Amino acid sequence: MARRAAADPGRPQPAPPSGRSVSAVTSNGLACGNTPAEAELHALLETVERHALHEDYADGGRDRTLVDPATVADPYCRNLIDTFLGAGMWLEIAWVGNVFGLPVCAAYIWSEDYPIVFAGSGCHFRPGIALSRALTEAAQSRLTCIAGTRDDLNSHENAFAASPERPALAELPVRAWPVAHPFEPEDKDLAGHLGSIAFTVGAFTGYEPVTFTLHDSPAYAAVKVVAPGLEMRITCSIPRPGGRRG
Repeated sequence: MARRAAADPGRPQPAPPSGRSVSAVTSNGLACGNTPAEAELHALLETVERHALHEDYADGGRDRTLVDPATVADPYCRNLIDTFLGAGMWLEIAWVGNVFGLPVCAAYIWSEDYPIVFAGSGCHFRPGIALSRALTEAAQSRLTCIAGTRDDLNSHENAFAASPERPALAELPVRAWPVAHPFEPEDKDLAGHLGSIAFTVGAFTGYEPVTFTLHDSPAYAAVKVVAPGLEMRITCSIPRPGGRRG
C-alpha cells in the first residue's frame, strides 16, 4: 500500500473538496498494532468489514448465512459461545458474503435482564478470528450501554417497561460453521496478507489504499488507512435482515 507520513500541523492544508470526501472525520481505518504491518492490516480489514456490511444492508441481507453455534469448533470461539449460552443469552451468528472473499461475521446477543439486541462484527483472513471479533464486539456494545460510558447512545429505558420478548432467528438459511466458510487462509506472513488484501481492494475500487502513519515506535504503531471507493454505513448499527420476534 502507498504510505504517507503524518501531515505537518504547521503547514496550511488545502480545503477539502465539496461533497463527499475521503478526508471526512471518521475512525474507519484507524488502528494500532505491534508493528506497522500489523496496524495496517487491522485498519485495512476494518475498511473491508464496513464495506461488506454496507453492501449487506443495501442488498437486504441476501448474501448472509446463519451459522449454527453448536457447530463452531474453534476453541476460543467455542469458549465465548458457551459463555453466552451458559448465561442464558440468545445468540445469532451470521456469515456475511462479500466481493473480497474474506471472512466477515456478524453476531447478535440478547438477554432478559437487558432486553436489547446488541451486535458486533469482525473481519480477518482467519475465519475464527473474524468470528471472535464479532462475538466480543457484541459483548462490548452491551457492556458499554450498561456502564453508560458513551453519551452518544440512545437510552433503552422503554425496553424495561414491558415484558421482554425473546428474539427468533432471522429467516435465513442456517449452515454448519465449516460449510459457511469453505476455505482456509493462505500460508503467508502479515506483510504477505496485507499486500494480497490491498491488491484485492485496489482491483475492486480502482484506487490503491493509502496508509497515513500516525505513530511508529518500538512500543507500538498507529495508522490511518484510507481506501477510496469503499463504502460504510453512517450509523453504527448492524441491522438484522429478515429478523422477526419470537
